Amino acid sequence: MKIFKQAFLFFIFSLFLNSSIFAQGHPGGPGGCWPPPCLDCSEGDGLKLILLGEIDNVSDCGLDGYSNFSFLSTELIAGYNYELTISTGYGNQFISIWIDFNDNNEFETDELIMESIVIAGDQEGPGEYTETLNLIIPLDAMYGEHLIRIKTNRNNPVPNDETIPVIGEVEIYTTVILSSTVGIKEHMKTELNFSVAYLPDNRYEISLFSEIENEIIVNIMDITGRTLVIGNIANIGDKYEFDMSFAPAGVYLVRLYNENIGKVKKIVVK
Repeated sequence: MKIFKQAFLFFIFSLFLNSSIFAQGHPGGPGGCWPPPCLDCSEGDGLKLILLGEIDNVSDCGLDGYSNFSFLSTELIAGYNYELTISTGYGNQFISIWIDFNDNNEFETDELIMESIVIAGDQEGPGEYTETLNLIIPLDAMYGEHLIRIKTNRNNPVPNDETIPVIGEVEIYTTVILSSTVGIKEHMKTELNFSVAYLPDNRYEISLFSEIENEIIVNIMDITGRTLVIGNIANIGDKYEFDMSFAPAGVYLVRLYNENIGKVKKIVVK
């Protein structure tokens, strides 16, 4: 009975967190999206996977096209470029990203750090589309913890006006912006460089070019985040070979990481 009661209370609390009153993206929260429906990702539009720094999140279309993942956070250094890997379930998606630098729960035009970059622009209709974009954190970014908003729109640039309906989705995350002068040394220590070479018969070889203190985990995933192959690689000069001949043709993700660092590359199995 006690377990049932706890589960019931957790269910009610989860509904509350995602309700239109509490959830960010609706009245009373950052992101703004009112009156509904102003977001629609029911056909696969929007975000299926976000990989940015320490954020590694697979998701489906959220309630009313909105998902609050502000409990997921990553540190980013002002003035640095980062790889942002995005998967979507529908072609020709425009992506915009804001960081709420002044922490006023509004995502304003001067907080826009990526504006209507299109992914799968030559594709139309449902499918599995994954691309890696270059995300630049402004050198003069305000330090500390801030919310990130990622918003998509099919076929058209992303409007900043939340009352304009879009065929897309909004997801909210958190970042901690670090000083570039303080973070440079640490960043250089933990930079992770590797390559993925194609071998015959859908085999691949990873070569590690960075000197890493702790062992690196190798995780080969499909775009839903499901692990297909897992292994490890120890240090600079080491190689790791894996076989993808069992996998259907498509896009897969190669993630190398440990408790301090991580990086993702994309491969295509034919």
